Amino acid sequence: MGVKTIAVRDDAYKLLLEMKKEKESFSDVLLRALGKKTVKKSSVMDFFGVLKDSKNLEEMEKEILEERKKSGFRDVFA
Repeated sequence: MGVKTIAVRDDAYKLLLEMKKEKESFSDVLLRALGKKTVKKSSVMDFFGVLKDSKNLEEMEKEILEERKKSGFRDVFA
């Protein structure tokens, strides 16, 4: 994948900067704004803690433990 340099007016740059999320490149911002998806290499660690504030976390944990019990493949210590 190549890289191209483009020129944008100051007002366009400021708008892109406002849209930019943490750890997101300007290319990512443009593709997101244009409705295009990219395949991004990611690490499992990128998702660490993503559910910590989820209202459904306890329910998901219960469902996982129930499914593990049903499968019989793992001992479940809950």
